[in-house]
Amino acid sequence: MTLVPAQLTHVQAIVPIMEEYRKFCGFDYQERETQTFLTHLIKDNKSVMLLVIEEQSQQVMGFVNLYPSYSTLALKPIWLLNDLAVSSQFRGRGLAKVLMNGALEFAKESGAIRIEFKTEMTNTRAQALYNSLGFSIDKDNVYYRVTC
Repeated sequence: MTLVPAQLTHVQAIVPIMEEYRKFCGFDYQERETQTFLTHLIKDNKSVMLLVIEEQSQQVMGFVNLYPSYSTLALKPIWLLNDLAVSSQFRGRGLAKVLMNGALEFAKESGAIRIEFKTEMTNTRAQALYNSLGFSIDKDNVYYRVTC
């Protein structure tokens, strides 16, 4: 397997994995909208999406999607890990760990001070992965949100 940054040529291969991920998160299937969204992200460099690709078939097996942010106090970049997904046909091979390690390496190389993300309280499988990689739950801050 190979870890590569997503290019426009990968969009069609990412869409089914993104749709599977969206379904897992409770969203309806929207293939055309997802393709447009991914094309915009990649074309306009709005995020950094890393893909894990099977070398022989060149099939995209999963992705991690990072959005840039900044710490005004630290005067350094932060990366918001917004999405992590592995195709159901490739699960159980340690690909989520490969993607997370790739995201960590990318963040370090970019000079970021941290990666931030959230996961559902019930997603204990993901939490076990994050804990094994040295991530910890932020007990110092309360996160708020409001629907616009």
